[in-house]
Amino acid sequence: LAFFRKKLPFRPLNLPPPPSHMPLQTFLETVTIGQAVPSEPQTIRTVREDETVGKALELLSKYRLLSMPVTSKNGSDEEEYKGVVNISDIIFKTVFHPAFARPSAELKTMREAQFKKKIEDAILEMPVSKLIGERPESRNLFVFHPSDTIATVSEYFSNGTHRVLVKGPGRGSNSRILSQSDVMSFLCKHLEHELVQPTVRLTLEELGMVVGQKNMVCLRPKDIALTGFRKLLSQQWTRSKITRSSKGGSWDLSALPILDASDRVIGTLSQSDMRGMTKCHLKELLLPVMEYRKAMGTIHNSQVVVEPTTTLSVAIQKIVKEDVHRAWIVDDGVLVGVVSMTDVLSRFSPYDFTFLPYFLRSRL
Repeated sequence: LAFFRKKLPFRPLNLPPPPSHMPLQTFLETVTIGQAVPSEPQTIRTVREDETVGKALELLSKYRLLSMPVTSKNGSDEEEYKGVVNISDIIFKTVFHPAFARPSAELKTMREAQFKKKIEDAILEMPVSKLIGERPESRNLFVFHPSDTIATVSEYFSNGTHRVLVKGPGRGSNSRILSQSDVMSFLCKHLEHELVQPTVRLTLEELGMVVGQKNMVCLRPKDIALTGFRKLLSQQWTRSKITRSSKGGSWDLSALPILDASDRVIGTLSQSDMRGMTKCHLKELLLPVMEYRKAMGTIHNSQVVVEPTTTLSVAIQKIVKEDVHRAWIVDDGVLVGVVSMTDVLSRFSPYDFTFLPYFLRSRL
């Protein structure tokens, strides 16, 4: 977290000092995980570190998951959590494999058997343990307890973590996964709270989320899915900027908009489009991006659109209602920004408030 704090811009000297707590941060500090999230039993799907990547891919597809904890046996035969394996880890290894470092036209002509053979030999037969730590979110499995506050968890969510482990009393079955979606659903039920209203009544423009299309990474329908995922997984963001890197130095972008010739949003390529991926689907990475989404059954997923004048409250309600992770911000139909779950939760974290023009004008 200290890294992110260093990256914040200096506050203008003519403004009064910021308050020690923002209203919504105070609200989140009053609520524990146990109070906010249902406590019914949850089956946590895991994969052993000595299983192959191919096996992990099968399990992720079977349970329609994007990630799962990796475990190992300790000396007393109890399972220990070693990290997390994400579908994005596997796709990253695939799309940046040296065999595919060639023009898209050549990739399209590659025979399916040849494609599968290269991937199976190089990636699918390796142990899962080889993937742990190669990508940002697989480096750590953050563990919390039901007595921890939502504010504590939101600081991790605001910096790119999508899910954490909540360990209850006892062992195994008392644990559960807490996701960004869980916290967003909780916030959606408390938008009228007096400590929440001062923040969520602001418009997306006032919150600094309208950045203009030139500052966004986009796809076109003719781009193949492999190229799209390369863009998605090589564009790394920090609190201050987006950079291009395939080394996993920061956090991945979670989605890219697909624009038509008029620069209007016609679809989204996201990490959720990897859900259900198996080795039988790998060849479909060579399809144009919209055809890939059709083949994976995600072509009909909702595209939530909002405007710069939309309030954060309305944006949160739309995201939760449509069960998506983001809403595209359009002005007269043209893409100008995005509001994602990570963006929303970052606005509730003290590490992000100096980015808010509305806050800097001391109107909160």
